[in-house]
Amino acid sequence: MDTAQPQKTTTASDHTIYSVEQAIRHITQLRPEAEQRLYVITDEVLFNRWDAFCLSFNQEYRDEYLPYLPHVFDLLKSTTDGQDIFDYLLFIEETVIGTLPGDTLSSRRAANTVDILLKHRDTILKADQELF
Repeated sequence: MDTAQPQKTTTASDHTIYSVEQAIRHITQLRPEAEQRLYVITDEVLFNRWDAFCLSFNQEYRDEYLPYLPHVFDLLKSTTDGQDIFDYLLFIEETVIGTLPGDTLSSRRAANTVDILLKHRDTILKADQELF
C-alpha cells in the first residue's frame, strides 16, 4: 500500500525513505529551473559519486537510489553545513546496506558526497541570483 506521505523510519531522527512511487511523484513536481537543475545534479551525484550500493557501472540500476533521492534533495535545500545529509547517508549505509557503524569508507564517501552537493548547490544559487 502506497500513501501520499513518505515512509518514516523507526529511528529517533527524521530519516525519510520513500517508496519508488512516492519518489517519482516527488521528482516530477514542478519546480523553478534552478531547483530542477539541483535535483538532476543530486541524482547524478548520488548515483555516480556516493554509489554506496556500487551500482554505477550500469545505468539500469539507477532506480535503486530513488527511495533516498527526494530526502537528500530536501535536506540539501535547507542545510547550512551538510551535517544532516552526512548523517542521512550514513544512516542508509548502516541500516539498509548493513555497514558497521564507524566505517571509515562510509564516512569518507558521505563527506565527499556532501562536499560535492554543497558546491553544486552554491554554484547554482549564485548563478540563479545573478540572473536577476
